[in-house]
Amino acid sequence: MDFYSGLMIFLAILGFGLWGFIGKIGIESLGKEQYLCLSYLTTAAIISGLFILGRDRSMIFSTNLLYPLIGGSCVALAVVGFFTAIERLPLSIVSPVVAIYPVITVALAMVIFAEKLTLVQGIGVILALIGVILLGLPSH
Repeated sequence: MDFYSGLMIFLAILGFGLWGFIGKIGIESLGKEQYLCLSYLTTAAIISGLFILGRDRSMIFSTNLLYPLIGGSCVALAVVGFFTAIERLPLSIVSPVVAIYPVITVALAMVIFAEKLTLVQGIGVILALIGVILLGLPSH
């Protein structure tokens, strides 16, 4: 892995980690709807700025706009589900359980793109699922 890719992965981990924490504080102080609206307007503004600064503007006229519409809809469902859950449950439970979402991506990649998992990767997926089960068990 090159330095730039590693840096981007680190930024993604940091950003997603802070996203849930800041979101919990935000919905408690502003309410879920206002927080979501303002935070995603900010996201849209930043991403739009990156798009404008980019070199390839041909996407605006692409016939494949269905993919970002479906992807955006999936993100909207995920975000609403996440923030509704953290209104009702501890962030320390919701965040790690939701964080296994890559299992769905991996399963789809295996089925649709015929990607293969190594034994170690398969064990990792199983351990992640076991972790979710353990987090969901009632404490005594």
